[in-house]
Amino acid sequence: MSDVFQGEAMERAAVVGHAPRTPRAAAIAGILFALLLTAALVLVRVAVPADSGDTGAWLTDPSRRRLVALALHLVPFAGIALLWFIWSPGVNEGKS
Repeated sequence: MSDVFQGEAMERAAVVGHAPRTPRAAAIAGILFALLLTAALVLVRVAVPADSGDTGAWLTDPSRRRLVALALHLVPFAGIALLWFIWSPGVNEGKS
């Protein structure tokens, strides 16, 4: 009975033709999302001091403001990678 299921899976892979690419694209998008979001969080953590008493100093320092701006610019790209990660496995779900 397992031979029947294996044969059907091989037929489906032959018909679709690009079945291995979808999981690879999802994996790449997931890794890209993790890297971009981690980079953004690390940049914010480096730019903002841990001491909450020194609130205004990091706002007036141009290099720290640039780090925060860079982190905020990375977040949309991380969101796109997350959407791609969510979307790509479901692309071939309806095809048979």
